[in-house]
Amino acid sequence: MGWLFLVVVVVIAYIGYRKLKAIERDLRQEFAEKAQKDHRSEEPPSPTASDEKGAAGPSASSAAPAAEEQDPLRKRILELVRTQPGVLQTELYSSLGDVPRKRLQAELRAMAEDGVLHRQRDKASYRLTVP
Repeated sequence: MGWLFLVVVVVIAYIGYRKLKAIERDLRQEFAEKAQKDHRSEEPPSPTASDEKGAAGPSASSAAPAAEEQDPLRKRILELVRTQPGVLQTELYSSLGDVPRKRLQAELRAMAEDGVLHRQRDKASYRLTVP
């Protein structure tokens, strides 16, 4: 009789485990779809061949303000960095709490690569300034 009880418990545990795995898979899929949808809506339009030629010329510095005007996140970041020169990147996370940390990190990296923002390593963070 004891072994029958044990088998029933194992079967119920296995069924519960499978249900939890299915729920986890569905949630991960929903989050991935949402993140992909958010990422698509935040991506700037891809440059055309004529844009790439123009960006390599003397008007490359004028491309940064245009990008700043198009992206409200960049605008908010630059506003904060201009009002608080030398602010740490980790401090921006709390100031821009509505923006996911990974999105903010990627945007700051891209802004530094574009020359819109200067990032200087400071221990476990970066000190941000506008050039």
